[in-house]
Amino acid sequence: MHPIAGPFVDSMTAMGLFDLVKLVEVLVGFALIFNRFVPLALIAELPTSITISWMSVIVVHSPRAVYTGLKEILFNLILLAWFAGWFTPLLRPRLDGRPLWSEWRGMLAALTGTDTRNGATKP
Repeated sequence: MHPIAGPFVDSMTAMGLFDLVKLVEVLVGFALIFNRFVPLALIAELPTSITISWMSVIVVHSPRAVYTGLKEILFNLILLAWFAGWFTPLLRPRLDGRPLWSEWRGMLAALTGTDTRNGATKP
C-alpha cells in the first residue's frame, strides 16, 4: 500500500464514497455502451478520471500507475472532445435562461415521438 494513496482509498471506503464512485462508474459505462445521456455521463466521470490520474501519475508514480492514470484521463478527454459540440453553450459568456419546466414539452416530444403542440404523432 502506498503511504498516501492507501489511506486515501481506506478513507473513501470508510465514508461509503468508494462505493458511490464505483456506482457512478458502472452507470457511466452503461450510458456509454448504450449511447444514452453520453454528455452527462462524460461530465459525471470527469472528476473520477481526474482523481485517478492525479493519484496515479503525481502521487503513486509507479510505471504501472502512470500508465493507468494517463490512459484514464486520455480516454475521457478524447470522448469529451468527440462530444464537444454539446458543451459549447456552456462556454458562451451570456445566455438567456431556459428553465427545465419550460422545456418539458420538447423533452416529452423527443422521448415519445409526439408533437405536443397539436397532439399529432410523428411518422
